[in-house]
Amino acid sequence: MLAWLSLLAGGVCEAGFAVLLKRSHGFEAVVPGLLSVLCAAASILCLSIALRTMTVTTGYMIWTSLGVVGTLLIARLTLGESISWLQGIGISLVFVGLIVLRVASPTASSA
Repeated sequence: MLAWLSLLAGGVCEAGFAVLLKRSHGFEAVVPGLLSVLCAAASILCLSIALRTMTVTTGYMIWTSLGVVGTLLIARLTLGESISWLQGIGISLVFVGLIVLRVASPTASSA
């Protein structure tokens, strides 16, 4: 359970990293730039915690998927970026894939 919570937190941090990186304007804006670096570090830390008990393939796929979906949603809310119907379908497919991974994934100790 800790692994999945760590991946969720890592995905949120990953999305925060991407959006803050955009807001840093190539690190010209210092505060968003520094916050993006902190979010990136926190995201990697959360992934490393999850990988203690999870296979690297499953953990990395979930971490990156949550980062992509989170970035898309946060960018929509904070930057006003639009989401097309095709992106909406893609998000739905990512969530279905995450559910399948959750049900089918072995732990690192049993793999």
